[in-house]
Amino acid sequence: MKQIVMMLALAASVFADENLLKQAPDYAVQHWEQEYAELENEIEKRKDQKALSEERVSPSNILNRHSLIWDTDRDALDVVLRRTRALLEHIKAMSNAPDLAESEQELSQLEAAARQTDLAKSPATDAQRLALFKAARALQRQVALANPLLNDIDEILFSKGEGYEGLLQTAPWGQINSVLGRDWTKEDWETYNFKTPEGEKPTDEVKRPGLFVLSGFKTGKPETRPLFMDSKIENGPNAGKLLVNFPGNYQFNFDLSYDGKEVVFAKCLGDRTSYHIFKGNVDGSGLRQLTNCWFPDWDPCFLPNGRIAFISLRRWISARCQSWKPQACGTLFSMKDDGSDLYPISWHETSEFFPTVNNDGMLVYTRWDYIDRDFNAGQHMWTCAPDGRDPRAPHGNYTQPFSTQDETRVLSGELYERPWAEFHIRAIPNTSGKYIGIAGIHHGSTPGVPILIDTSIKDDSALSQIKILRGNNLPREEPRARGLEARYTTPWPLSEDYFLATIYAEAGILSPTNPRILYKPQGIVLMDKFGNTEMLMAGQGLSARPLKSRETPPEIPTATWQGERKGASDHKRATISIMNIYESDLPFPEGTEITDLRIIQVVQKPWSSDIIHRKTMGYSFGGMGRMILGTVPVELDGSAYFEAPVEREIYFQALDSQGMAVQSMRSATYVHPGEQLSCIGCHEEKTRAPSITAAPMAMMRPPSKITPEKVPGAAPFSFARLVQPVLDNSCLPCHHKEGKGFQSSRYADLKEFAFYFDADGGSLGLHPKHGGYRTTPGRFGARESRMGKALLNDTHQKAMQAGDISPDDFHRVVLWLDANSMELGSYHDDEAQRAGKVIWPVLEADPANPTGVEHDRPLP
Repeated sequence: MKQIVMMLALAASVFADENLLKQAPDYAVQHWEQEYAELENEIEKRKDQKALSEERVSPSNILNRHSLIWDTDRDALDVVLRRTRALLEHIKAMSNAPDLAESEQELSQLEAAARQTDLAKSPATDAQRLALFKAARALQRQVALANPLLNDIDEILFSKGEGYEGLLQTAPWGQINSVLGRDWTKEDWETYNFKTPEGEKPTDEVKRPGLFVLSGFKTGKPETRPLFMDSKIENGPNAGKLLVNFPGNYQFNFDLSYDGKEVVFAKCLGDRTSYHIFKGNVDGSGLRQLTNCWFPDWDPCFLPNGRIAFISLRRWISARCQSWKPQACGTLFSMKDDGSDLYPISWHETSEFFPTVNNDGMLVYTRWDYIDRDFNAGQHMWTCAPDGRDPRAPHGNYTQPFSTQDETRVLSGELYERPWAEFHIRAIPNTSGKYIGIAGIHHGSTPGVPILIDTSIKDDSALSQIKILRGNNLPREEPRARGLEARYTTPWPLSEDYFLATIYAEAGILSPTNPRILYKPQGIVLMDKFGNTEMLMAGQGLSARPLKSRETPPEIPTATWQGERKGASDHKRATISIMNIYESDLPFPEGTEITDLRIIQVVQKPWSSDIIHRKTMGYSFGGMGRMILGTVPVELDGSAYFEAPVEREIYFQALDSQGMAVQSMRSATYVHPGEQLSCIGCHEEKTRAPSITAAPMAMMRPPSKITPEKVPGAAPFSFARLVQPVLDNSCLPCHHKEGKGFQSSRYADLKEFAFYFDADGGSLGLHPKHGGYRTTPGRFGARESRMGKALLNDTHQKAMQAGDISPDDFHRVVLWLDANSMELGSYHDDEAQRAGKVIWPVLEADPANPTGVEHDRPLP
C-alpha cells in the first residue's frame, strides 16, 4: 500500500496543477480505465502468432504508425506516453500553437517515472502503472484540448436521433410499416407527391427533443441544451404545434448551413411513421416542415446553391437482394429550401446514403452498386453534380477478382483487400480529393473503422487510396468479426489529422440464433491520427460538428431541366457523347473494331414485387430486369454522340460488326432532362489524360438517333418472346435429328449453354465461371457462351448461308446471351411472361416512348 501511495504522489507531483487528475470528469476517467484494459489486452494478443497472422492490412495503409501497438510497447503506459509525445510535438508545430513548454516538461517527468517503475506483474506494480497511465491521459487531454483547431469551437451541435441498427438497404429502421399495405396509384409515384400521412398526433405527455448543443467540453464540465424545445411548427398541417410533443424518432443525420445559422433534419411525427424533413434556425426560431408524405424523407444536406439534397423512398423501389421482407431503397432527391420544386436527382436502382458536399461543390455519397455482380460488390463512394449529373465512382467500386471465368472451383478469400462498405464520407477541409469516412460492413449498423480516402492516388481496386486511422484490420461481414476498433461513426474532419466522431460500445447481440453485435453510442470524442481518443461528452451523441460557420464550396451551375425548369425555352434534348471508346484501362482484344453501342435499361424493382426467395429473373440469383432500348453508331475513331434516354438507369455494351458485345458495363448511369453527358472512354484510366489529337468525328455531326430494338422480347425483355421461338423453329429440329446440342427450349434446360454473371450475395464474387466484378473485354455474352460459340462455328455459319438460320435468328440469340441470359423482364406477372405475354415494368418505363428520348425538345 505504501508503494502505491508513493507512486500516486509521484504521478501528481509531475503536474504544475496537482489537482488535474481530480478535475478530470468522471466519464473521461472511466474511458481511460476502459482504454487501459483494452490496450493491455491488445499487447497481450500480439504475443499470439495466430492473432498476428490475422492482421490483413499492410503497415503502408496505416495513416500513422503511432496508432498501432509497437513491439517495443511493454504495456499500456508505454503506448499512451508515446502517443502523447507524438501529439504534443505535432501541436507544437501547428500555426497558432499554444505554449506547451510546461506540458512538455510534465511529459518528460512522466516518461522518467515510467522508466523507473517496476514492470513485474503484481497488484502493487499494476496499480503504479495504472496511476501513471491516468496521469499521462490527464496530461494528454490537456494537450489535446489546447489544439488551435479548437480555438474558435465553443459549441458542438449533435443529434440524439435514431441510428441504423437494421439492414442498411432498407429505409431507416421502423419505416417499412409506414408505407406497406397502402394502395398507391400510378400518379402517386409519377409525381413523387403522395397522400398526406395519418397517425401523426402530438401528445402533451413527454417532450422529445432530438438536436442538442454541447458547450463547456473544454472545461470538463460539459452542458447540453436542446434545440427547438419550445419551437412551434410555423407551416403546414401541423402549424402552431410544438415539434417536441410529437412522438417518433429523430434521424441521427442532419446538416448545418454554411453560415452556421440554420439546421435541416428529419423527424417522425408518430410512432413508426415516416420521416419528414424540417428546417429551423439554431436559435430555435423559424421552424418549418419541408416535406409531408407517406414515404420517408431523410439524410438532408444543404447545397451551395441554396437547395437541399436528401434521400427518399418516393421512387417506390426495393432491393433485389431482399430475402425475408421488402427492403425499400432510398435514392437522392433535391428540393428548394422551402420544400417546393421537389424531384429525384438519381435514377439508381438500389440504395444511396449520407449525401455531403465536397470542397469542389460536388455531392458525395455512398451507393450500393451491383449491376450483374455479387450483392457485396460495391457499397462505396460516389460523386455527382448537385443537380444529379454525371454520377461517378472515383474510388472502390471494383475489387478483385475481376473475373472467375477460368476457375473450376470457388476461390478462397474474402473482401479483405478493401473496405466492405464506406459510410459517412466527408471532404477534409483545405484539401483536394481527401475524405474521412467509416469502413463498415454490408449489413447492419454503421459503426466501423475510421479511414482516410485519397482519390488523387490511382485506384488499384484494393487499398491504394485508403489509410486506416485505428487498428490494422478492416471490419468483416461475420457477426462478431468487426474488431475492437470498428466502433466509430459519423466522423467530422477538423483537418487531415484531427476529427470529431461518435464512439460506440457493444450492447449485446441481436438474438441467440443471430449473434450479430448490437451497438449503442458511448460518447462524442476528439480523435487524432496518432491513436488518441478523448471523450468530450458521454452518452448518446451522433453526427457531432462545430456549431459555427464554414467555407461555402463553389456553386456548380445547374445544367439539367427538372422540376420548375422543365420545358423552359433553353431546355434542349439530352445527349451523350463518348470521345473514344478504345480508351480503356482493360484493353480490347487486338484488332477489335467497335461499330455500335447497345443501350440497355435497368428495370427498377417495385415494392409490389415478391421477395427474392420466391422469384427470380433468370439464372442469376437476384438478377435484375432489363430492357434493350437500341443501338447507336460508333465512328472509326471510337467516338459516339447520340440522343439520350432520360430519367431511367442505363448501361452500355460495345458491339463488333456482328452485333456481338465485346465489353459490357457492370455498373450503370443515368441522364436527366436536358443534360449533356460526356465520357472520355470505356472505363478509361482516371489518372491519365485522354489521347485526343483531333476533334472526335461524332462531335462534328448532329447526335445520332437511337435505332430502337424492335424484335419481340427486347423491350420489355422476355425469353419466351425473344429467343424461345428461334430455338423451337430454327435450332431444335436439327439438334433432335443430329442428337447434338441442347434438346429442349425450356429455360431451365439451357443454363449450361448460356452466359450469365451471378448476383449471389453469398459468393463474394468468388464462384467459378459466373463471379468476378469486371467484364473482361472479348470474353462476354454470346462470344463467351457455349451457344454463342456454336453459332460461330462452321456448321452454324453454313446453316446461316443456307438460310436455315436467319440473320434475325442470330440476332435474337445474341441479344439474349448478351443480356445475361435472363428469362423475365418485369418483376411481376411472371407466369404471364412465361406464356409470352407482353408485360411492361411498373416503374420508369413508357410503352409510348420506350427509348425515353426527349422528342419534344429541340436538339442542342
